[in-house]
Amino acid sequence: MIKITKKQINQICEKLNESLVGFEFLGSGNHNDNYKIETAGNKYVLRIENNPQFKNLVNEFNVLKELKVGLGPEVYFLDESKSIIPAGYFVEEFIEGNIRRR
Repeated sequence: MIKITKKQINQICEKLNESLVGFEFLGSGNHNDNYKIETAGNKYVLRIENNPQFKNLVNEFNVLKELKVGLGPEVYFLDESKSIIPAGYFVEEFIEGNIRRR
């Protein structure tokens, strides 16, 4: 898991022209770590690439960018510069869901 700081999240919020309210770790997959970012106006998911052997972040971003509205989360920007976080990442819309229990 890639740990991030409040300073890093604030820098990402600046790119979104938003003010940070809070952030929390959501979970890790095989290829990325996910954080929820809450701002004064919106909620976002920060997806950070965590597997150097599997480079799929750009493809995932491009697929989501091409989807019709409503078929997936809106994506806002991709950053592979490693200037804020030492890995590639993108920011997407946070979609509220519910958990079905059996």
